[in-house]
Amino acid sequence: MTQYRLKKNQPAFEVVDGPMAGKQYTHGVTYTEIPAGEAKKFIEIKPVVGKGKTAKATGGDKNEITQSNPQPGGRLGQPG
Repeated sequence: MTQYRLKKNQPAFEVVDGPMAGKQYTHGVTYTEIPAGEAKKFIEIKPVVGKGKTAKATGGDKNEITQSNPQPGGRLGQPG
């Protein structure tokens, strides 16, 4: 199933008309449905292929990384 996140350079918004009226879209939340007319505001999150693999985002910020399996100790890349 394809998932989406709001791009960092896009403001959070609320849909005002149509079947998704009243739905709010904010940063840091993954969505499975997005308004068709607003697709350019989102990045597509590819499904994780295997354990320890990082999901890849398309159409978004090159510096944005989604870590699917963080290291113990709460710091990415640091041994626990």
